[in-house]
Amino acid sequence: LAHTGEFEQRCPRRYDDTDLILREILESPIEGERASVAVARLNYLHGRYKISNDDMKYTLSVFVFEPRRWVDRTEWRKMSQNECLALFYYYRNLGGRMGIQDIPESYEEFERFNL
Repeated sequence: LAHTGEFEQRCPRRYDDTDLILREILESPIEGERASVAVARLNYLHGRYKISNDDMKYTLSVFVFEPRRWVDRTEWRKMSQNECLALFYYYRNLGGRMGIQDIPESYEEFERFNL
C-alpha cells in the first residue's frame, strides 16, 4: 500500500471502497449473487497489484483477530469462544472465495500466523 500511494493519496476513498464492498459481502448470504459479485470486484481490485499470498492471508487474519482484541480491551465482556470461532470460519470461507491459499485449518494456527 505504501508503494502504490493508496494510503497517502487516497486514504478516504480506499476506506469508503473497502466499507462498501465488505458491507455488501457481510450483509448478503456469502453464497448469494450480491456477495459473489462483491468478492469478484474485490479480487479484481486486488489483482491489479502484486500482493503476495502471505500478505493477503495476514490481512484476512486481521479481520479475525483484531475485533476480538479490541472488544476484549474496551467492552464490558470478552468475546466468547463461539463468537471467535464464528469470525474465524466466516473469514476463512471468504478467504477461500478470494483465492487465498494455505489459510490455516484451526483458529489457534491462524492466530499464531497473525502474531
